[in-house]
Amino acid sequence: MSFVLRRGFLIMEASIFRKKFNGFTTPNTYCNFTPLSEKSGVYLLVNRLIDTHEYKLMYVVLYIGSAKNIKNRVRGHNLMRTLRNLHGDVVPYFKEYVDYIEQEKKLIKEFNPKYNKQYTNHA
Repeated sequence: MSFVLRRGFLIMEASIFRKKFNGFTTPNTYCNFTPLSEKSGVYLLVNRLIDTHEYKLMYVVLYIGSAKNIKNRVRGHNLMRTLRNLHGDVVPYFKEYVDYIEQEKKLIKEFNPKYNKQYTNHA
């Protein structure tokens, strides 16, 4: 199992997540702590789950966004608080990009996160 679509959420194994989002880091990585960047880039709001049948770590990309200053945007994001109330463990991942708006559009079109409204097929 690599990808599963369940209740409108695209759920992927950790190895697939790392491959698809190569270079994205999180301030919550245990051995590779990276502070949130103050530069422009793309960020993901990700829910991490444990598959209790196969004992695997799974990732759900809930939202993809972009900002001129990633640190300020993620810290002040109202959606982050809402998603934590709904899903529990929601972690930001980010990657610096100069062409951050184009990268955001590309990722949203590819992964179609449930909580994105722009650039998606959601009604």
